[in-house]
Amino acid sequence: EALAAQGRYDEAVHVMLLKTIEALVSAQPGALPEAWTSREIQREAAMGSAARAPFGALVDSVEQSLFGGRPVDAAAWDACLARFREFEAAYRAPRA
Repeated sequence: EALAAQGRYDEAVHVMLLKTIEALVSAQPGALPEAWTSREIQREAAMGSAARAPFGALVDSVEQSLFGGRPVDAAAWDACLARFREFEAAYRAPRA
């Protein structure tokens, strides 16, 4: 959020995705190969279907920014932050 407050939205979304991946790796030691891409993590990681969609939205935003050359603006940042919070709530919720 500090990066976003400085208007560095691209970096902020990328860091948010990296921190999310770090949390997934920490929660599932040895389950996520280091070589997996964000897309592979989205498909294969144990996170439940409710968490998968918002995680994918973060991946989409980072890909569009880093590889597509489309800058993240304040509105896109707000949407990514909302998707992150959705992911976090769904990931922490007990799974049946």
